[in-house]
Amino acid sequence: MSQKHEETPDRPPISASSTHHWKRWGLYALQAALTGAIIWALWRAGREALEELRQLGERGISLRVSWGWCIAAGMCYAASLLPAAWFWGRVLRSAQQKTTFGKVLRAYLVGQIGKYVPGKACVVIVRTALVAGNSVQPAMAAASVFVETLTMMSVGAAMATLYLVFWAPSNSRLLWTAVALAAVVTIPTLPPFFKPILRLLAARGRRPEVLTAVDRINFVQLWEGWAAMFLLWLGFGISLGLVLRAIELPGFQFAPSGSAILEAIPPLVASVALATVGGFLILFLPGGLGARELILAAVLTPYLASGWLAEGDVSGEVVALVAAVMLRLVWLATEIVLALVMWSLPYLAGGFRRMHPAIENSSSPPREVRATNDGHGW
Repeated sequence: MSQKHEETPDRPPISASSTHHWKRWGLYALQAALTGAIIWALWRAGREALEELRQLGERGISLRVSWGWCIAAGMCYAASLLPAAWFWGRVLRSAQQKTTFGKVLRAYLVGQIGKYVPGKACVVIVRTALVAGNSVQPAMAAASVFVETLTMMSVGAAMATLYLVFWAPSNSRLLWTAVALAAVVTIPTLPPFFKPILRLLAARGRRPEVLTAVDRINFVQLWEGWAAMFLLWLGFGISLGLVLRAIELPGFQFAPSGSAILEAIPPLVASVALATVGGFLILFLPGGLGARELILAAVLTPYLASGWLAEGDVSGEVVALVAAVMLRLVWLATEIVLALVMWSLPYLAGGFRRMHPAIENSSSPPREVRATNDGHGW
């Protein structure tokens, strides 16, 4: 008795093109989800800031705003981000990650809006995705984002601490808060602490030249970062001063002149620095919502009460809270505009080149040079 064996046909192997197809659609889905999360976070941040202004209006506070000064504050804030982007590029180049400043700047400014998504991880994801490529390891790019961000926070906390020590020593609670924040964010930026992490990432990337470059990183790069971040925080403080100049409340108008301008800079810088660092360390609040406004008001109120308020009108705390909310709106609007411009710029440039092929042929670098830039290459 013979048995018939049923032959089952072999399953056709999954082709590489099919796998690539699904990976591509998975990447599209991830990008769509990330974009949706950022749009939702920006909408919520703007709505909450406007709600805070509405609540102040319900308390009978009459607020007038000069939008020209608000635009100036936004422009100052935008310019203040340039040193940070430069330092991030410096860290990448020190680790032999080859890219252009244009690409670094684009990734930095587009990634800035990711801070409004709870958890703060979106900043790292967006910046890494935009700057990574054949000549930039994603892991090294992500590590450099942390180095840049923590350096920024450490300088801000140090500047706030110096202000509280020399100008407001009586506020011991804020002083010790600033000291603790400075220690938390400064220690990871010191070369003995972050170099082992970069060395591990370089070894995993199997690029000996990167490993050699990491071993050469020293305190020189750290001082460069501190100088760049000093300029950033100085610009942030001036931006806050311009916002204060923009708001008019009963019994309050901020219009310093002469030596009063120089006297205003330390408290303004310290206020925005300590508020930003405190908000940054509260990981699950988008962009430090709520916490930043309260810290800024606590540092700024004594300065405003010392000479900028008429008796019987609004209190220094109310002015500081209004300024904090307005500052959030100005910075949010500026970040959205910068992100939209920087995101679309390579596509607009590509369309222009397609419309003018003679310019494309005469000005484009050779293919091998363009390949090292990856992506849009600018």
